[in-house]
Amino acid sequence: MFYIIIVSVFAIQFLFAATNAYRLTGVVFQSISTAKSIHDSIGLVSRLLYTLHYPLLVVIVESNILTSSLEEVMILLRWLLFFSLLGLIMGSYYFDLMRWCIDRATDFYSKQKGEWALIKWIIQNSWKLFAKIVKYCPNKQDWKNAFSSETFPIRFFIISIVSLAFLFAGNYACLYAGVLQPNFRMTSLSLTGILNGVYSVVAILFIEMKLSLLTDQAAKEKSSFHILDQHLRVYVISSIIGSSLAIILLPFLAKLIVYFIGLVSGS
Repeated sequence: MFYIIIVSVFAIQFLFAATNAYRLTGVVFQSISTAKSIHDSIGLVSRLLYTLHYPLLVVIVESNILTSSLEEVMILLRWLLFFSLLGLIMGSYYFDLMRWCIDRATDFYSKQKGEWALIKWIIQNSWKLFAKIVKYCPNKQDWKNAFSSETFPIRFFIISIVSLAFLFAGNYACLYAGVLQPNFRMTSLSLTGILNGVYSVVAILFIEMKLSLLTDQAAKEKSSFHILDQHLRVYVISSIIGSSLAIILLPFLAKLIVYFIGLVSGS
């Protein structure tokens, strides 16, 4: 069961990092909505995996409480964060390849050939994707340019790192807080909803709106394609840094949640 969770966590973060390239596809083909719909279709896999993996994780943690020490539970959660980090790194590695895939799918679908024709086309051309994966090597210069330019978005970079670090650490911290304070396990688990809600607000106001604005401006040639590409690569790198920080923040955030619950409950 633990291996299923590891694979799920890796796949979720891989898709999170790699599929952000859809915005570039939308600008190039002038089909932002079509590219977004293909991105959302891929995102269904992530949502399904997340829906499955978290209940399984709760079961594993609860079973480990009876047979293992608190330290072993913490090690288990850190392993999951490590595989999240690994998924993000691999997603950034295949960022340009995923863009190639979304480019081809958007170009095909925009010719109004229908959903089933698109699925059939993907299956028929899967060997091309396999050949691309075997031969693929990322363009290192594009990643270097994202951080060497005078237009580097430092504010966007910091907000992304902080918000993603607390998102990645927050869900597992709430789970571990319930282990530290079993009497308030349901309360600590319910805090995951609050943390996800706070992240959603921050992401929409400071990340998604910025990226959407740059996408529209690039499509209308009011802003350069390079600036959009730069922001997307910076966002992917900031997710890797945020995930790394989450591994360090996990125990401290869990103790902070326990303190907060104790303060509210008066115990």
